[in-house]
Amino acid sequence: MRRQPNKLADSTASAGTPAGEQPRLQATPEAGGQVLLTRWLCPKCLIVNEGTSRCCPKCSEPRPHPKESAGAAGSVPEDVAASPIPSGAGFGIRLLARLIDSVYGCMLAFVAMVSTMVVFAVLSRVGRLTADWPQLIQQHRYFWLSLGLGILGVFLYHAAAEGIGTATVGKLVCGLRVVQTDGRPATFRGAVIRSLGYYVDGILFGVVALESMGKGPLRQRYGDAWGKTVVVKTGVFQPNPARSQLRMFVGIVLGTLLWAGMFCLHLILRLG
Repeated sequence: MRRQPNKLADSTASAGTPAGEQPRLQATPEAGGQVLLTRWLCPKCLIVNEGTSRCCPKCSEPRPHPKESAGAAGSVPEDVAASPIPSGAGFGIRLLARLIDSVYGCMLAFVAMVSTMVVFAVLSRVGRLTADWPQLIQQHRYFWLSLGLGILGVFLYHAAAEGIGTATVGKLVCGLRVVQTDGRPATFRGAVIRSLGYYVDGILFGVVALESMGKGPLRQRYGDAWGKTVVVKTGVFQPNPARSQLRMFVGIVLGTLLWAGMFCLHLILRLG
């Protein structure tokens, strides 16, 4: 008996997406008059599924109705809908990268402050600085200015490292990169905007960022959405063209120097 061609499978195949193009939601008629989605976004785990299964194979969430999916797709910004990036990095791995950067910052603060105090001691010995400088730097004058310098140092570090080389130390360790929504490496402008947005996303210990990241498969926090950037895992997506290791090194070194400079300036201001 000759096997009849599977019209549903053929329609699914013909609705395929060219390589490098973001999968789009599509619908096709099934036997019996029902309309089924051949490519659909799971509203729970944000994975793009193919075929006409009635549940998401990953989390068993029921497939949404085509009208609901079409409405959800219409609310997605055009640059996100056309993005070649299959998915962004999750909250947990990004939090780990941020914690690694924080530890790196603590080590940097120790080295920068010790180095600055050694310079102070030398200047005091040659008569260029008063002998009471150890007491002066222990005073709590200019507290708010010092706090502002600390925040500025974090901002400059992330903006320089991500804008030049797409990764900080923490992101490099965790295999993450910051890219534009079109798949190219992040620009300095995008890195600056997303770094400024961090101070909004960090409210309530990251709850604001977590809420924003649940809105789509790119998992953009508000800073990413404003800067048109995406944090991706290197195993899932590689920016094109990729940044060289030398450029990443330069970005991290420059960001480190700017951050260390804020620590040094903090001590200098205490001398008053």
